[in-house]
Amino acid sequence: MKILVLLSMVLVSLSSFAHLEMGTYMGKTDSGEACYIDLLKVEYKFNTKNPLNERIFTRLQHGQNFVVSHPLVFDKKQADISFEKNHLRGVIGLSYGAFVLDLFVSHDEENPGLKSFTFVGNNWEEKTKSQINCRQLIFIGK
Repeated sequence: MKILVLLSMVLVSLSSFAHLEMGTYMGKTDSGEACYIDLLKVEYKFNTKNPLNERIFTRLQHGQNFVVSHPLVFDKKQADISFEKNHLRGVIGLSYGAFVLDLFVSHDEENPGLKSFTFVGNNWEEKTKSQINCRQLIFIGK
């Protein structure tokens, strides 16, 4: 029985890797302006291929670099450890606030891949926020 549980965990994790093509993805913001993101490289912490160890190095059009990973989902009561398979997220904390980058990845069989990203800046000191929603991303090459 333990072998079946372990095998099913392995199969679920193998089907949940982001499997994104490295290169540039272009899309449009909510206001119709062009936006893009570069996916630079993929690495795995501890040299272990597991969605929780997957790290994707990115660069936004304004030059900000992020390392994104699947957000952890932890249920203490059920002792369950999993992850959000359709999102990759990175955060940069600063002395005055934070930036977050959230990528939405579809695992749809007919049209899988990176579909959109949201970038949010929050300046706690000045009480200002900014947000870029980039949708309809299309891979344009390396």
